[in-house]
Amino acid sequence: MRQAVATNAASLTLSDDRLRKLQPQLFDTAQWTREDDRTRWLRDIRHTLARGDGRAAVVVDAARAVVASYTDELDCVVLLKFDPALALAHGWRDGSRLLSANSYLSRAGGVAPDLRPGPGDEGRWGNVWPLLADLLTDDAAASPRASRRSPSRSGNVHCSWAGARWRTGSPRATGGR
Repeated sequence: MRQAVATNAASLTLSDDRLRKLQPQLFDTAQWTREDDRTRWLRDIRHTLARGDGRAAVVVDAARAVVASYTDELDCVVLLKFDPALALAHGWRDGSRLLSANSYLSRAGGVAPDLRPGPGDEGRWGNVWPLLADLLTDDAAASPRASRRSPSRSGNVHCSWAGARWRTGSPRATGGR
C-alpha cells in the first residue's frame, strides 16, 4: 500500500472491537495460511486511519447502504456498497456525512476502471483505498457531528453530485468491504 503525504491526516485510532465486528476473519488466525499477510492487513488499516488522507464521505442511499467517498488526489468520488444491515445499525440516513481515511495505490498499472479522475487529478495515483472511519474507530473526531466539519467543502459537493447520479442509475458502486 502506497501512501500520499496526507495534507489532512485522519489521525484516528483503530478500534479492534469495531473491526472484529466488521471483518471477523482478520482475527481468526486459522483462516490465514500466512500470519504475516494477516498482520500486514491490520498494519495497513491502522496506518491508513492514523496517517491516511481524511476526506469527506456522504451516504447517498441509506436503504441500499451506498456511500460516496471523495479523493482530492484523483479529484473524484468512489461509490462504496455495504451491507444494508450495517447502515441500519449505524443510523445512516441519506445525506449523512461521514469521514473516510484514504490510502492510494500507484498509477503504474493505470487507473482503476471504476474511477473517473477529474480535472484536479494530481496524476500520481491509480486507485484509492477509502476506509470509513465511522465504522472503524471510537474516536470522537469520526463522529457524525465532527464530520460536519469534515475536510473539503468541494469533497462534500462531489459526494452529493455522485449521490444524485447514483439515484438516477448512472454509476456503479464497488464493494465496501
